[in-house]
Amino acid sequence: MKRSQRIRRLTSRIFPALLFIAFSGTAAARTPQEKRQAQPTNPQGLTLQAARKIEFSTDEGTWISPDVSSDGRQIVFDLPGRLYTPGVDGRNALPITSGFSLESQPKFSPDGKQIVFGSDRSGAQNDSSCRSRSRRKRNH
Repeated sequence: MKRSQRIRRLTSRIFPALLFIAFSGTAAARTPQEKRQAQPTNPQGLTLQAARKIEFSTDEGTWISPDVSSDGRQIVFDLPGRLYTPGVDGRNALPITSGFSLESQPKFSPDGKQIVFGSDRSGAQNDSSCRSRSRRKRNH
């Protein structure tokens, strides 16, 4: 085997190993606590203020993710980044979420007491949850 071939062969084996060592060392240099501290946390959500309020009405939508509770009494769906439940009359949707964050893909928990959904409230896309609100009328 020629010397140039041996050098190329050796380089092709050593170079990936050196890259692995270099990058694994930098990733392991931070402790889990340091990683948590480096992530932005804002318990109050975004600090933006609304300059105006926009209202709209519609009777159709696309890319809607509806879900029905296990008892069949509640429906939740997303439409332009908010979560809604149909009103008692079945016509007017009542908002469950509000604010600047974008919520999507709601799903009821198996017991129907919670709604889990994707949200960017924290500044990154994460799972969030809220209590489901039963809109059915109670007879007293």
